[in-house]
Amino acid sequence: MSLDEATISNMWEIAGIVEVLERKGLPLKGKGKVAMGILSRFLLWIGVSVLLGGTVGCQYYQEFRVKKTTADLQEERAALLHDYRVCLEKYQDEPPKAKEVCGPYTQRLREIEITRSSGK
Repeated sequence: MSLDEATISNMWEIAGIVEVLERKGLPLKGKGKVAMGILSRFLLWIGVSVLLGGTVGCQYYQEFRVKKTTADLQEERAALLHDYRVCLEKYQDEPPKAKEVCGPYTQRLREIEITRSSGK
């Protein structure tokens, strides 16, 4: 049972309990009856708020996390490309040394591309 279903179920149970207590004439006369009416409305309002706010909030949070992760990967990729270019410029006169020293940059860039393509 999801949180939404449990919330709705609890709201109906509370409403049912209040209705039974009112029919039985248990201590819900006078001020108590008004208090129970206010309490049941308040609990209903809380339940609906949780139901609507919870599902909408979760959806936006999930979208935010996806966008944030994508942006973080793009930033890391841009920084790696910059560092890789600096490394290549530094060792442009020695290609074997450039391949050895700058190799980790290309490996990490490949890993990022794999991460991005598997996330889509």
